[in-house]
Amino acid sequence: MSVTAISPQPTRKTQQTAGKKIAMSSDEDDDFMASLPRLPTTKEGATCKLCKKVPVEYRAMPCGCFLACQKCAMKIASGGKCKLCHRFFIQLSRLPDDQKRSLAALVPATPTQH
Repeated sequence: MSVTAISPQPTRKTQQTAGKKIAMSSDEDDDFMASLPRLPTTKEGATCKLCKKVPVEYRAMPCGCFLACQKCAMKIASGGKCKLCHRFFIQLSRLPDDQKRSLAALVPATPTQH
């Protein structure tokens, strides 16, 4: 009698991209997330790339660059060219609250913030 090891099949996830649902395996999803830029650790990296005044709250997708604060994100929500990597992005992804708090701690509040 022979025994054959069966490797587990990766689970499938659905990712919404530009109005279309794309099925991705958990391995593909993990690879995609690992390819995105890491959370900035400097004031410059944590500051909105458009107004240069307040912390980043949104990242561009699919490049993953940390790009805009809430107010600036509303101006570029339909897509465009990323100010950091110069690739086209199709949507903005809001950062989780814990990441927003980390970035806000790097950018001191000033009275002139919008």
